[in-house]
Amino acid sequence: MFPPSDQKSLELHMLTMIQDLAASLLMEFEKWVLRAESTGTILKTPLDSQTSLGSEEVHTLGVPSILTSVIKAKKRRLGRAQKIIGDYCLLAGSPADANAHYTTAIDLARLTGDVFWHAGALEGSVCALVVDRMMGQSDPVLEDEVKYRYYTIIQLYRRATLQDN
Repeated sequence: MFPPSDQKSLELHMLTMIQDLAASLLMEFEKWVLRAESTGTILKTPLDSQTSLGSEEVHTLGVPSILTSVIKAKKRRLGRAQKIIGDYCLLAGSPADANAHYTTAIDLARLTGDVFWHAGALEGSVCALVVDRMMGQSDPVLEDEVKYRYYTIIQLYRRATLQDN
């Protein structure tokens, strides 16, 4: 499995194999998430409220309201799927890819008012930012950006808990 050679060549060969394995796993995870999203499965956390439209509420809404809520639900599912794919990218060691997915998730969560998932995607984007730029030196600009983003995250969690109560 490993060609006979010096230590440095073996390390490079092993690193390449591990990166290939991580990429394969990441692609499989992405397929699972996208399959769940395309079938209309709603990704939930314990913090998500358990409210849904009952049949009597649907009858009181007009057709435009129902269409708007269906479009909003699709965008919410897509935003949640993008957040989870971002999590997998981060776990696989690809912060740049993770940040791209988190950015999409943040935009969709903001658009649909999905506050908990918006905050979660922001947290993931902070982690991706820190991992991407982390080289052992202090960076005041990065520290200020992390502080600002976490201030926003805390405000989102506060707003979400106030809405639920």
